[in-house]
Amino acid sequence: MVAGAMEAGRLEIAEALPRLASDSLEAARARIFLAIPLGDARPAAEHLRWLYEAPAVAPSIAPHERLRLFLERAFALLMLGEEAGWTEVRQIPDDTASPREAALLAIGQTNVAEAAMRWGRYEEARARLAKALALADNHQFLGHLGSIATTRAHLDWFTGAWDGLAGRATALLGDDDGVRLKDRCEAALVAGLMQLAGGERAAAEERLRFAGRDDQQRIEAAAALAQLHLRDGDVDEALRITDEPAEITIRSGVWPRATEVAPVRVAALVAAGQLGSAADLVTAFARAVGDKDAPAPQASLVGCRAILADADGQPARAAALFAQVSAAWQAMPRPYDALLAREHQARSLITAGWRDSGLALLSEVARALAELGAHNDADRVARFLHGHGLGAPVARGRGRPSYGNQLSPRELEVARLLVGGRTNRQIADALVVSTQTVASQLKSAMRKLRVTSRTALAIRVVELGLVGEQGRPPVGDE
Repeated sequence: MVAGAMEAGRLEIAEALPRLASDSLEAARARIFLAIPLGDARPAAEHLRWLYEAPAVAPSIAPHERLRLFLERAFALLMLGEEAGWTEVRQIPDDTASPREAALLAIGQTNVAEAAMRWGRYEEARARLAKALALADNHQFLGHLGSIATTRAHLDWFTGAWDGLAGRATALLGDDDGVRLKDRCEAALVAGLMQLAGGERAAAEERLRFAGRDDQQRIEAAAALAQLHLRDGDVDEALRITDEPAEITIRSGVWPRATEVAPVRVAALVAAGQLGSAADLVTAFARAVGDKDAPAPQASLVGCRAILADADGQPARAAALFAQVSAAWQAMPRPYDALLAREHQARSLITAGWRDSGLALLSEVARALAELGAHNDADRVARFLHGHGLGAPVARGRGRPSYGNQLSPRELEVARLLVGGRTNRQIADALVVSTQTVASQLKSAMRKLRVTSRTALAIRVVELGLVGEQGRPPVGDE
């Protein structure tokens, strides 16, 4: 298993288990290794049985071995999506006088940080890594620094802390002596993702394939490669790449590992015309994640529903769902994914008939992607904008611009104030216009958005994501 042959290792452990004393340290560790959801796809319930049906270990087991079992069990619970694991990790001490126990704590805190990332609890992950680093520094565990550094690089990728990240990941990848293969694969994953966002495709593919050598990184690497093929129009390859990862994560119920692969798999099934299979997969994902406090998988699930809505010919609903996804990613924070969701939101708005609002939102997305460092994505959005006249409204002669069935910037401003709960008089005072003008603009907005009341208009504006961050409409002033 350490060498990466997960399934062969599982078979050896399973064969050994009946020959071990049921209350022995070896039997307890064997059950935990069988519980951790690595290797081939198995139902989550099967993994959990190894934990919950295990007899108590003998009281004679040394304290540091008891601590090891506790840490490994907590990690297994979190990897399986069990909230009980968080109750257990709250009991992990920050330090200990025993160097042997301190080394276990450093590993345990790093593992909890890894699990926290899968759940989308990024502040928790950063706090756990800080504790692991403090343990490594205090006790001079230099051998643990590589694992801490690669997990922190992975966290920085998610949270948009990209300054210098490519260089750090590349340095870790090249350190054959100081970094384990598992950690080098994680560094390769981060480096490949950074290169992909920056437009270095060939190098990115090579590193992502290397990252796939490790079981813990292969699903995320497969999702990134499948997304590449999907954008190339190679739907068959995207389906092939995501088939096993979807089985391991979604179909088996091990949802913490499904965040990245689920939307790509759904999009590939939709592109292949298999809408029924895509809907079934989303249903299975929803059943697995339930109402767990797991921000990243929950956001991923809404993203899957948005893809289905778009495929089902419901662009307005898709736009509303993508707006919800973007807000969820941004709150974690996970800015890159938030921007990609807003790109999809904008495209859905255009499809739904709100061309100017969608193009204006895309302009914001392109700028933000470039500022983040995702130049490949920024260029893609810019090309789309160029093909649509950069979103400039069509002028009629020398008069005012015509917005057709789009809300004008002033109508959006009135709608923003309406969403804020203001009356017509309060809106008129804020904009220094007459109440008759406000009423006229609200009436026009209601007609364009096909609603018949102020309340319905406010709800529709929010659903479509036409009110930007901090209540700003996603267009400039009139």
